[in-house]
Amino acid sequence: MVRVLKDARVLVAEADPERLALVSEALRRAGATVISADDGAAVYAHLHGEPVRAVVAAAQLPDVAGSDVAGWSRALDAGPPVVLTAVPLRLAEARRALECGAHAYVAPECAVDALVQCLERDVHDAAAAFAGTSEAARRVRREIRALAASPEPVLVTGETGSGKEVVARALHRTGSRREGPFVPVNCGALPESLVEGELFGALRGSYTGAVRDRQGLLEAAAGGTLFLDEVGELPPPVQVALLRVLDGGGVRPLGATRERAVDVRVVAATHRDLGSEVARGRFREDLHFRLDVLRIHVPPLRERVADIPLLAQAFAEAPLRAEVLRELLGWRWPGNVRELAAAVRRAAVSEGGVVRRVAVSCDERGLDRRSLDALLRRHRGDVRAAARSLGVSVRTVQRRLARAGLRAAAYRRGGAGAGSFPDPPEICIASDM
Repeated sequence: MVRVLKDARVLVAEADPERLALVSEALRRAGATVISADDGAAVYAHLHGEPVRAVVAAAQLPDVAGSDVAGWSRALDAGPPVVLTAVPLRLAEARRALECGAHAYVAPECAVDALVQCLERDVHDAAAAFAGTSEAARRVRREIRALAASPEPVLVTGETGSGKEVVARALHRTGSRREGPFVPVNCGALPESLVEGELFGALRGSYTGAVRDRQGLLEAAAGGTLFLDEVGELPPPVQVALLRVLDGGGVRPLGATRERAVDVRVVAATHRDLGSEVARGRFREDLHFRLDVLRIHVPPLRERVADIPLLAQAFAEAPLRAEVLRELLGWRWPGNVRELAAAVRRAAVSEGGVVRRVAVSCDERGLDRRSLDALLRRHRGDVRAAARSLGVSVRTVQRRLARAGLRAAAYRRGGAGAGSFPDPPEICIASDM
């Protein structure tokens, strides 16, 4: 109990002085710092003020129901868990409270035990780090939870910037190895001549410049997880050595004559199709089979559009205006979550923390009149086709046309749009046009 509640800020919302004293004293004995509120207005202010670790609230406050408090918490990004207390307990209230996001519905004297259970479950459920409300995001979290306890290797696939490392870290933190180290390795960033020594280690004198024994990253990850990002970039000799480790062998550092036993789980990630790489002779088929025992595919951001507002607000660390969200929802984000994060954070820094606009490309030309003219000629005034070709919403193209004083109908009549026209230049969108 002390471990999860020690120094935790817990908000207790209770109008009855006796019940407030009962719950607060139990929380203090468990090591928590208690903040109290006696009505819904004070609760709401605390939830949007200094962060709290959890909330214990009465099922009914003077101005709001406890289920409303649970709903307020759930609406927050990483909102604290809420335990509701009631005397007497009512089944209908419990059902409504849980539907609104409450984590438990108990008698006041059971509140601390219920809260501890919620927090321990929350600590171990690191799958929540893969944020999003879309079905695609929920599927990824389900797969993380299902595969986390297995010792077998996991292959995480997905486009660049889609969140593969977030998935790998969540697998580590959700599983039984969470107390061990998580060691990430970008296989594509290591020079080929150094990869083997970095992964497996080296003994003093094994190569020029090796003045002392050096531990490899596989041994550094013992008891935990080794994350091999862009595993398809590993050179062939290293693929052979890694295969031996996965087949139950040990690690043999450069210059050593004996293997060293190592207990490590390997999670690998790639944006490539390893099956195609095998067919081209660039990746060992037997290593592919050993890495691809379990698999999680991370969908691109364009397939989880509903998650964009939540992610953008988290990156901005502030609420976003509706016009900014429209721009974000109208872009296809070829760079996925990484591109979204960069765009929002760049805007937050340049505008003093208040995001009024987001340039979704580093190219400031935007959709100028000349580019729009070429685009409409190419698509014969079909705004929907033009929007699809750019990966933006129809609304975005229509808004740009209005600002440029162009009418799509004129291109559909055959005047401006008649004849054959070359493809327009590559177009990047800047939302401050």
